[in-house]
Parts: sequence; structure tokens; C-alpha cells
Amino acid sequence: MKLLNKSFLQRLLTGICLTIGFLLITFAGGPLLFIGAFSIVMLIAFYETKLVSKNKFKMNIFGFIILAVAILLLGWTQYSIYNLIPFVLLLIMLYLILIPIFDQNIHIDSVVYFFTMTLYVGIAFFALVYLYLRSPLNILFLAAVAFGSDVGGYLLGSLIGKHKMAPTISPKKSWEGSIGGLIFALISVFVIAPVPYELIMGATYIQPFNNPIVLVVSIVFLTAISQLGDLFTSVIKRYFGVKDFGTIFPGHGGILDRFDSFIAVAIFMMIFTMIATQLGLF
Repeated sequence: MKLLNKSFLQRLLTGICLTIGFLLITFAGGPLLFIGAFSIVMLIAFYETKLVSKNKFKMNIFGFIILAVAILLLGWTQYSIYNLIPFVLLLIMLYLILIPIFDQNIHIDSVVYFFTMTLYVGIAFFALVYLYLRSPLNILFLAAVAFGSDVGGYLLGSLIGKHKMAPTISPKKSWEGSIGGLIFALISVFVIAPVPYELIMGATYIQPFNNPIVLVVSIVFLTAISQLGDLFTSVIKRYFGVKDFGTIFPGHGGILDRFDSFIAVAIFMMIFTMIATQLGLF
């Protein structure tokens, strides 16, 4: 069978290990373990953006430390008794102002690239903590959408994919795979829907999903975001001429290869939740 090759089995084994680790971190350890674990994940992700760009963009150690600390503060600010956002803004402004002035080897395009990736990774970290502190099941929901979309896209795209979605960006992605991703995302969410969330860590699952219509519309929207997040990282890899961001996960690549769609969904789910809360929808 086309799928049952060494690469697929490697991806499957890595995926199973990641799933077990992900569930343990999310539900067994509490906020400190979750935020601590994702601090490491996000720092590695940011480091990967530096590795893939090394032939075009430069970053000195001082600039990397400034932006890495800014990312960590964005994630930890919601768990801290202090508002750390002003310090994040201070660090970013120091980077934008000082680095191009005092290191003439670093051009403005490098500064803009790393500034953009800092915001992307940092806001994603902020979003994950925001959603987790409201309820760990928010993380399970977005994982079901993002990873369900990834699995469905990979399986159906490999089996029946013929019509290319974005051939110049990611030649292997197809519209058939995109539809498969949506189907698997829907199935994944409805599989976890009966979970007795009130029994898990005493969490109150604040969600816009009591209405089935709203639930389906939300899944469709977030699945689209998931696939756009995948394409966004593909654009970066294509620009730098690399296949993967890293090799930390056999068969999957780096952090940003495995969590690209997860990160994108987290950001938009946070925004959606904030807006819905402000409007009094839930």
C-alpha cells in the first residue's frame, strides 16, 4: 500500500509518542509544567527560525537573547502577578533600535524577519497559556482541529490527491487533502466532545460550542486557519530553500514543522475567545 512505507511508520511512531507526551503535559502536570514545557518548545521554535535563515539573515547572540526573553515573558505574563507586557515591548524596542545601529553586519531585512518571527512565536505562546488557564480542554480542542487536519490532509492527499492547492509553495498539498483535513478535524472534535470536562482538574470549559451550528462553523474556520498556518511555514522554508525547520522529530522535522498549524489555530482561537467574551457570547 502507498502509505505503508518506512517514512509513514516513522511518522506514526513519532506521532504516537508526541500525543502521549502532549496529553501528559496538558492534563497531568498543572500550569507550571505546561508553561515550562512550552517555554522550551517555543524557544526551540524560535531558534529554528534562526537556523533556516542563516544563509540570508544574520542574528547576533545579543539580539537572539533579547528576543528569546521577550517570547518567554509573553508566555509567562498571564501566570505572573505582574504585567510583563511593558517589559516585552521594551525588549523589542531595544532590539529594533540598537541592533541595526551597533552591528553594521545586520541589515534591516534581517531585523524585520526576526521581529516578525518573534511576534508570531511569542503571540502563539501567549495564546496557548491564555487558553490553557481558561481550561486545559481548550488545548485539547485546538489540538483535535490542528492535528486532525494534518492527519486527514496527509492521508487523503497521499491516497487520492490530484488537484494541487499551492504548487509553487507546497507541491504535495492538494485540495483533496484539504477536504480530508476538514473531515478528520470534524471527526476528531466530535470524538472528544463527550469528555466530562468538569471532572478534569476542576476546569470550567468556557466554550462557544454548546450550539452545534456554531461548533461546525468554528471547526471549518479553524481548519482553514490550520492549513494556512501550514502554508505560511512552507513559504518560509521555500524562501530559504530548506525542506524542514529541524530534525528533532523523526519523520516530521522540527518544532515548526510539527506545530505550525497548531500555533496558527491557537492564535485565532484566542482572538475568537476574547471577542466572544467581550460580546458576552459565553
